[in-house]
Amino acid sequence: MPWLLLGLIVIILAWLIVKLIRRLKKEKKEETKPVVSEPAHVIAFRELSLLRDEQLWQKGETKKYYIRLTGIVRQYLENRYSVNSLEMTTSETLDALVKNGFKKNESYNRLRSVLNQADLVKFAKYRPDPVENDTVFNESWEFVEATRLMVEEARTDSNQNQGGKES
Repeated sequence: MPWLLLGLIVIILAWLIVKLIRRLKKEKKEETKPVVSEPAHVIAFRELSLLRDEQLWQKGETKKYYIRLTGIVRQYLENRYSVNSLEMTTSETLDALVKNGFKKNESYNRLRSVLNQADLVKFAKYRPDPVENDTVFNESWEFVEATRLMVEEARTDSNQNQGGKES
């Protein structure tokens, strides 16, 4: 009888240990830290810098240059405004931005100009001169600069507002 009782206790303890190990493994899986992605403008600036350094249009690869440039800008739009621009035409992209509350201001006109110029190069075999290539790049950079999300300023403003409410 005592051996039977001892065997039963050992089985219960083994079952509890297995259950505890499974629970700990499950908790470790849940505790994995989420990947913190970079802000959309940081990614866009990095990619634009890489594109500039490749000097594609200077090497005669104008179409490739414009494909990459608009890919960077369109990815920025997706990351920043959740507009799936990579799957849209230029006019669909611009319409989607306006529907999402994007104002038809200088930044909108800058974006429209960049995308239309790129469409001419990619689809109409237009050959821009070097000044136009630089201008389109600069317009893209300025668009990202003007529309980037100001996280640091938003935090500072909210901290000041919280500080003002406590007084």
